[in-house]
Amino acid sequence: MTNGNTARRAPASFLRHCRSPRNLPRAATTSAIVGPLLTIINQTAIVASFVALERVPAAALVRIALTFAVPFGVSLVSSALADRARDSA
Repeated sequence: MTNGNTARRAPASFLRHCRSPRNLPRAATTSAIVGPLLTIINQTAIVASFVALERVPAAALVRIALTFAVPFGVSLVSSALADRARDSA
């Protein structure tokens, strides 16, 4: 069972690990590799219209941005949790 002091430190510890100089570049690299692949797979019609210099709806651009944000977030969170677990062991 955790005490109140440990529970209060947990978010600060997690955020410290998220801002780690090792975790941010790793998450950005993951997003740079996985993001374009997912965009091509999931948004083929939008990518094709963008290449054809047609107008792309704003909602489609938001979906593309989220396609990059999700791998970044997953990588960052998983790296931070792994680092925090390693530090507490």
